[in-house]
Amino acid sequence: MEGLAGNYKHAVFHAKKVLDPDEDLSNSKMYWNDFVLGNIAFWTKDEAKLRKHIANIENGQSFKPNQINLNYLNQLLKYFDLSYKQALTEA
Repeated sequence: MEGLAGNYKHAVFHAKKVLDPDEDLSNSKMYWNDFVLGNIAFWTKDEAKLRKHIANIENGQSFKPNQINLNYLNQLLKYFDLSYKQALTEA
């Protein structure tokens, strides 16, 4: 919600709270932290980090939720110069 409202500092603050410090990709197919960190990279306008997290998720795209998150982050990358809300609503 904060990201959509353009409150990127608050969005980053809240997003960091949902990172999984115990994420173990050998036991889980879900690249959750990369998805969250990809959003943070967009909010902080760090294109290199966004690309890095997209590349990481590409390794797990055989798992459907990762495909969905990959599409989401690729949308942010495609419209990187727009606001978060605009990037997500562009078709």
